[in-house]
Amino acid sequence: MRANNSLFTALFCGFTVLTVAISSEPIEQPQQLRTLSPNERTQLLVEREKVWRAYFTNDRKHLEAVLPPETIAINAYSGWHLDAGK
Repeated sequence: MRANNSLFTALFCGFTVLTVAISSEPIEQPQQLRTLSPNERTQLLVEREKVWRAYFTNDRKHLEAVLPPETIAINAYSGWHLDAGK
């Protein structure tokens, strides 16, 4: 019986410490969304169109110039690649 009490006490203390540690971390504020201006929207659509055309014409040089290396692309017909360099 005493072993159960010790285990219960240890678990209770552990959970209490964990709860305090988790609750003391600052809560990250979500980024605020903003509406694009008409000029920004037009520019975004123009750039998006360029990327789509480069993708469908296999213009790899343009895609590598405008897309960051950490970009993830999903294609049902290819294998998984960790990054563009491999």
